[in-house]
Amino acid sequence: MIRKPGQSSLRGVRLLAFLILPILSAPMAAQDSPTATVRSAFDALANRNWSTLGSLVDSKALESLRQDALGMLILTSEQRLAGEKVGGGYNPDEVLITEHLPRVGSQAVTGFRDHPTIAKLASLSPKAFFIEWAEAAYGPQDDPVREVVGLYRRIIGEVEQSAETSYVLYRRESRHADMTGLHVNLPGRVMIVPVVRTGDGWRIKFNDDIGWSIDFSHVVFPERRYRSPKMEQRRPTLPPEPPEPRPERIASSPSPVQVAESAFAAFKSQNWSALAELVDPAVLRSFQQEQLSFLAVWGRSRETQAGTPRESAQIIMYSYEDSLRPETLAQVANIEIPIFSEHKRIGELAALSPADFFQAWCRAAYGTPGENISAWKGALDRETIGQLFEGDSLAHVLYRTPRLYLPDRMPLKWSDSGWRIMLNDDIGWSGDLDLERLNR
Repeated sequence: MIRKPGQSSLRGVRLLAFLILPILSAPMAAQDSPTATVRSAFDALANRNWSTLGSLVDSKALESLRQDALGMLILTSEQRLAGEKVGGGYNPDEVLITEHLPRVGSQAVTGFRDHPTIAKLASLSPKAFFIEWAEAAYGPQDDPVREVVGLYRRIIGEVEQSAETSYVLYRRESRHADMTGLHVNLPGRVMIVPVVRTGDGWRIKFNDDIGWSIDFSHVVFPERRYRSPKMEQRRPTLPPEPPEPRPERIASSPSPVQVAESAFAAFKSQNWSALAELVDPAVLRSFQQEQLSFLAVWGRSRETQAGTPRESAQIIMYSYEDSLRPETLAQVANIEIPIFSEHKRIGELAALSPADFFQAWCRAAYGTPGENISAWKGALDRETIGQLFEGDSLAHVLYRTPRLYLPDRMPLKWSDSGWRIMLNDDIGWSGDLDLERLNR
């Protein structure tokens, strides 16, 4: 169900824009909707107002963060005291904090301000602990790649799952660094934050943006901290606001939800032809090129390992944006890919139409249960929650699967044939082509 208070004419579409680079301080308003709550949380984050941010977080989420962080600090401190190498395989949820304090409670945690002991941190309430956690995790940054506070965020809208739970979608700037410098991706990737109703309003739960344990890892594992090299930081040019969708796009039939549901049904029944018809044509073309590049790299690597490299072989640099040049494709055209039952050679796969290639890929990736680790995906039930429009030609459908805590999201693009899916890490994920089977 789509929540859209105050605008019944758009029937469930909530398009709100919110920029937080820069953000202006504003008085806290009553949190009378999920979107208002998330907007206030972004405001508090941008202004490093940890107390206000903590008051906007669900109490169970605060308790869970406290348990996870203290559990990790305790387990790693015990390893260091025992002279062991700090490793992995931790399960902080199972740590009974009070039972470990006699051993490690006196250990200082240098990543927090004033270097408190673990016992001191354990004495704090969940909200008070979060305030200290946030200061440690999001404190002043000398590494622009690890920046969280100053990132661009723009709310897309909210989708209601029930009277007690909604999901707010937004875009967040992403960054990465390489030898050429810092790269900023705007408007960034779509993220989802759950918002739950409490006795006195709405509260957010944590996601992989706010309250993410990875952002705290430099405190738990200070010896592993990697600092990006010094680089020039330029203020990014913010993208324009997307236009509101035209009424005919909103009222189109089938709707994005209906298209997604048809795709899920085709996926579950392994009707690859029907599924291919529901995928955006441009996505199918890109998918074919990406996968052919990957298969070419794999095939060349397998030949090299077998000691039979081709003469005049050139190195194929694979990336998701590249396609195989004709001369490169000619060099790998005869390489066989055993798990493709009908078209085993790369050249044959390249000669297929994008839709036919996608069908062949799906048969290889999701067929033969028992031998294929990705075949289990077809048995999952996928239940749609609702849809949102972002601009005039992009929509997002949220849906639940048993494998994820948060809902999954299927993006859809408007095409000449109406709304078509764009694939995601559930259906059409490149990692679903089992590499172990390729090496048999």
